[in-house]
Amino acid sequence: LSKGEIGDFATLGSWISILSVVVTLNLANSVPLARYDYKKNFDGFISSITLFSISCTFLFSTIVFVFRNYISTFVGLPVYALYIVMIYLIVSPGMEILQAKLRIEMQYKPTVIMTFISFCTSLLLALLLVVSLEDGFFARSIGHYLPIIIIDFLISVSLIIRGKELSIEYCKYALVISLPLVIHHLSSNIMHSSDRIMIQKFCDSESVALYSVAYSGALIVNLIRNSMESAWDPWVFEMMNKERGFEIKRYSYPYITLFSLLCIGLVSVAPEALMLMGGNSYREAMYVIPPVVLAYYCSMIYSLYGGLERYHKKQKIFPFIGGTCALINVALNYVVIPTFGYIAAAYTTLISCFLEMLLHYLYSRKKGYSKVYSTPFNLLCIVLMAIICLIMMSLYSLLVIRYALIVIIIILLLIIALKNKQTVIKYMSRFSR
Repeated sequence: LSKGEIGDFATLGSWISILSVVVTLNLANSVPLARYDYKKNFDGFISSITLFSISCTFLFSTIVFVFRNYISTFVGLPVYALYIVMIYLIVSPGMEILQAKLRIEMQYKPTVIMTFISFCTSLLLALLLVVSLEDGFFARSIGHYLPIIIIDFLISVSLIIRGKELSIEYCKYALVISLPLVIHHLSSNIMHSSDRIMIQKFCDSESVALYSVAYSGALIVNLIRNSMESAWDPWVFEMMNKERGFEIKRYSYPYITLFSLLCIGLVSVAPEALMLMGGNSYREAMYVIPPVVLAYYCSMIYSLYGGLERYHKKQKIFPFIGGTCALINVALNYVVIPTFGYIAAAYTTLISCFLEMLLHYLYSRKKGYSKVYSTPFNLLCIVLMAIICLIMMSLYSLLVIRYALIVIIIILLLIIALKNKQTVIKYMSRFSR
């Protein structure tokens, strides 16, 4: 694929990411609380919100189809790309709702299996089509999204058949919980997706490709974060329901520490990771990775407080915080991208995520929720992460010194782990359960 085709594919993904939040109404967010409020007919609830969400996406897709030529010109993508977007949006609610259901029920193996199958089939078909067809963007788009569409369709049908219900009561309940979070998740997607759209407008598709490949490297951290949160959040809800907040604080220390180490590891080898992903021609984009990793780190910290807010059904604050941060992000991008280029977008994302984290913390402290976590420990981790990112960035051109520092850090961590062997084993056994 050329850099232009990679950039166009990244832009397509950005539009899908943004639209999927709004059009589906993000009803999957109501699933964790519904498990406690509708225990006796949980399948009926799942079926109802799946049907309702699909109905909303179908209506939106019909409107897009009518005005497809105008929309195609506006977004700068071919009409067939819009067809992919429409079909994907219609069938996608099932997967999101099922994953939310499995997470709150702490059934992680099915989620891992579905994700693995979807990833492998998409990757293999995309590779086959890219080699076989001349139009790289078409091949990559069809290859990536077709398997996902088929899997999502089958899941949606199975959820509807299992529940066999469409309840207005359930739909209203889901809307009350999810609508405030729609703006929040839309804002989050704008912060992490609008930069590519704006880079394409102010720069070119090649700049989008450079930024997107580097961003994809940093995205590994977010994937790990989502996996960890899928286990952490249901457990936190369970502990809060049992009034055992002290357990949450106790296990938050190794939880945050583990994520910190993963972030440090990726930032330390960012140049080499980028070489593997895109080759030497993408090397200049390596300075995108540290600020984006740090942005995702701030998002992880804020999600700790956000989870407590959702448990107490205080999600109405999410639109204000998310919307404010998204507007600041877009405004900063509008100012800095034309002047400083695509790398500046990574720092606007970091600023927005830091502000989002700060506002959620302040709100949680005001409501008395923040005491569940250790504020001094969280602050110390953020400061250390920022310092380490700066140090590693300054050493990217000094390979020997950087790897010597990495070896020293690993040795120190091993010594600490061995000296606290029993504590490490205890925490690991708890998380494995």
